[in-house]
Amino acid sequence: MELILEVISRIVLVGYFFITLLLVGCQIQVRLLSNAQYITYSNYVKEKNMSQYESKTKYYKTVIKGIVFQLVPMLWTVIVIHQGWFTIISGLAFVFVLLETLLGNYSFPEMSNFRLKDWSVLYVKRVAGIVGDIYIVIALVALCFIY
Repeated sequence: MELILEVISRIVLVGYFFITLLLVGCQIQVRLLSNAQYITYSNYVKEKNMSQYESKTKYYKTVIKGIVFQLVPMLWTVIVIHQGWFTIISGLAFVFVLLETLLGNYSFPEMSNFRLKDWSVLYVKRVAGIVGDIYIVIALVALCFIY
């Protein structure tokens, strides 16, 4: 009976890994769009997300919940894996996830009005998102090999 449960849990974990891998692949494709398309996508998503809530307070509470939902699994992964190099990578991923979430609320101007600050936010947001996505893949691969 234990063997059957073990096999089922591994199949579920590997299935979850592949689903997450597909989602991460889609996110990375969005982050690799051309500058103009990425700016349009970022502004559209922010506007669409904010319009779903009655007030900015509810919107920001939801953003904080989203950050917590991302960081708690990372912390759980670090506790399960128990390796120093993985803890360092996880700490960096924590920072990048927070950076991307905070920069997600940044509204980009039109391309013709871009300043140095706008360009730096654009590329930091992209890089932070890609690093966070890659971390998710590495963490899930590590968990699959451990279990």
